Amino acid sequence: MSTDADWWKQLIHPDDVSLVQKAFDEHLEGRAPHFEAEERMLTKSGEWKWISDRGTVVECDDEGNPTRVAGFLIDITDRMRAEGESRRLAEEWKMTFDSMPITGEQYLLHENDKTANTSNKMTNAYFMATSLFLRKNFPKFN
Repeated sequence: MSTDADWWKQLIHPDDVSLVQKAFDEHLEGRAPHFEAEERMLTKSGEWKWISDRGTVVECDDEGNPTRVAGFLIDITDRMRAEGESRRLAEEWKMTFDSMPITGEQYLLHENDKTANTSNKMTNAYFMATSLFLRKNFPKFN
């Protein structure tokens, strides 16, 4: 491992370096009790892995410059992939509901002389599906 203070920058994804540097600087300046960041780091095999990086300065020289940092790195690649997939699925659902032929007009559902009045597409879809299901399976619902 290099003794150069910036050796770690060579391992961090170029898009993440400034975020990591900012978090570290905030800790060095006393604005954060410890350093914490999530970044992509290059592995020996040449692949990028997401890492949760936490640490604190534990030793400084006579001029107050950090000479030793203690902390840990945790591989969070699987979590980040799962979060990305969750965001993708949420967007897919949103696009599905947004493309439904229901307009912004209100949909009314009459059940036992009660009226559900809504303009929310997702709620409309639920009410429409429920209404159709009830009408198909329980003819007396009409």
